[in-house]
Amino acid sequence: MVRPSPISLSQAHLGEIARSGIAVPAYDRTRLAPRIVHIGVGGFHRAHLALYVHELASGGEDWGITGLGLLERDAQMAAALNPQDHLYTLIEKGNGEPCAQVIGSITGFVHAPDGQDRAVAELVAAPATAIVSLTVTESGYAEPAAGERTTFDRLAAALAVRRDRAGGPLTILSCDNLPGNGDAARAVTVSAAARLDESLPAWVQDHCSFPNSMVDRITPVTSDADRGWLRDSAGIEDRWPVVAEPFLQWVAEDEFAGGRPPFEGAGVRFSDRIHDW
Repeated sequence: MVRPSPISLSQAHLGEIARSGIAVPAYDRTRLAPRIVHIGVGGFHRAHLALYVHELASGGEDWGITGLGLLERDAQMAAALNPQDHLYTLIEKGNGEPCAQVIGSITGFVHAPDGQDRAVAELVAAPATAIVSLTVTESGYAEPAAGERTTFDRLAAALAVRRDRAGGPLTILSCDNLPGNGDAARAVTVSAAARLDESLPAWVQDHCSFPNSMVDRITPVTSDADRGWLRDSAGIEDRWPVVAEPFLQWVAEDEFAGGRPPFEGAGVRFSDRIHDW
């Protein structure tokens, strides 16, 4: 028996993938508004926040995500997502047979390594942007060495543009797995703002919120075996699928300065006692 050729993941092929029995976005992705800019698109983001936003879009919400890569190596993610119309496959692996679904909440990806601050500013300062979320790992919150320019220095420069354009309030949402992640994001953002412009920290404090949250999902590094399973068992050719355990959890403070989607409808718990979690 000749095995059918795998289907290349793209918007145009979603119908064909759905007919093979794999769940795909049933919503019109063109109606998703780019209200969330996420810095550091990797496995965890695509298995966590992007999944929550996808589930809300499946229920009729119109929030979408634009990915933002600030590192040179983020060119690899751009090369994977852009030809696939920013779609990707989430493979959940528990005790039984893996299962796969196609996620559609990321509708754009901008690769802006150092020297391309204008592209970053246009995203962060855009009137539609209500949330800038981050997964930059714990080391990304360290104070820089002399002359070093960090993610938060680049974020501060973009916030200055938002201020100068009289942009509205903004939530800076850390999705990194460290205690007091919102407090940590506030401290390094304010510090970076002070290095740039002595008046900027006051604007940040007045116009930005930094909710703390607890995030939980195991996302192993995608292997060639995972790509092979997806190709041979699910019939999908995906440049960079993401793998995760079935369990996920997110508990957050409900302090969103610029509004938020109804995350609780997708299972997010809101609490003012994040340290208990």
